[in-house]
Amino acid sequence: MSRIYLDSASVAPLRSAAKEAVLAGLNLPTADPGRLHTEAMEVRAHLEHAREQVAVLLGARPSEIIFNSSASEGIATVVKGMLSTSPDGVVVGTAVEHSAVRLSAGDSFVPVPVTGEGLVTVDALRQTLADQTRVGRPIVLLALQLGNHEMGAVQPIANLLNVARDVRIATLVDAAQAAPWRTIDVRSLEPNYLTISGPKLGAPLGTGALMVQRGQRTAPFIMGGAQERGRRAGLENVPAAMGLGAACDELAESIQREIDHVSALTLMLRDGLADLDGVTLFGPEAPEHRLPHLVCCGLDRIEPQAVLIDLDRAGIAAHSGSACASEELEPSPVLAAMGVDADRSLRFSLHRHSTMADVQRVLDVLPGSLARLRAL
Repeated sequence: MSRIYLDSASVAPLRSAAKEAVLAGLNLPTADPGRLHTEAMEVRAHLEHAREQVAVLLGARPSEIIFNSSASEGIATVVKGMLSTSPDGVVVGTAVEHSAVRLSAGDSFVPVPVTGEGLVTVDALRQTLADQTRVGRPIVLLALQLGNHEMGAVQPIANLLNVARDVRIATLVDAAQAAPWRTIDVRSLEPNYLTISGPKLGAPLGTGALMVQRGQRTAPFIMGGAQERGRRAGLENVPAAMGLGAACDELAESIQREIDHVSALTLMLRDGLADLDGVTLFGPEAPEHRLPHLVCCGLDRIEPQAVLIDLDRAGIAAHSGSACASEELEPSPVLAAMGVDADRSLRFSLHRHSTMADVQRVLDVLPGSLARLRAL
């Protein structure tokens, strides 16, 4: 039985170009790219080429791209760096932000409420900013997730960034989930910071990048040497960066084809799930307001762990919107913020290799699985 992988929102299949780039990087001289000798300069050339490839995907300048280990690291760098400038400051973000934002800010995080579809309105943002100004709390950063990782909502990012610019608040866009599925041009959007995740777009594990707009400053999260223009200490992982660059290069050329391919499949999946008893689709209904690869649904009267195990036995890899801790199942803060069932959900996330047969297999297996488990 061939397995069906529908968890690309966690880790997308590795692109062959990325794998080849990593292998090529491992064959480079063993040298510090920050040195001036021949071996180092050869390694540096490959590192800077990878930086250019990432920059092209995002519409950024190569000098604005900082390589790191993950989108979470990029978020922590900006959030903690901005809070360090103002002990009483707060970070405002949507109520459905990734936990990296909420946990990095801690008690200094102020959520903007969302609709039942997980979307933030301009009016809601303006009201939250006004409320914080009224009580005298300095807003050091507005964090905006472009596309949600659990139910796929795509925020009206340009309009929200305009609000922040009007009141001169620094902005961070979390594009980790959206970058593989939305064309991004930072020169048009003009966020101060933007972060991406390599594994979400088919690059190696442990890769990511932070875009720091020219002229912006924030304290480095990792201290030490002056690597990455003094913004991230530590010897660069050049083979991994080359893998990320190659993945971005391929995606820049194929993104619309991949979007079109996956959109048709998720529509088929959404239609099939909507016909099942006790299954409720979460997130925006309009395609333009949601990521094309992700489908999240709620389950009546059944725990998601049992369904995930049953699907896995049938050869289907999926995920639950709830985050599994080591000893308990915690409700999803994202779904709770939307006012829907935060304890019982499934997430299917497709990718460029997904097929109609994969979707049909889910729709064939899931009804029987739900019926059996509810009968226990």
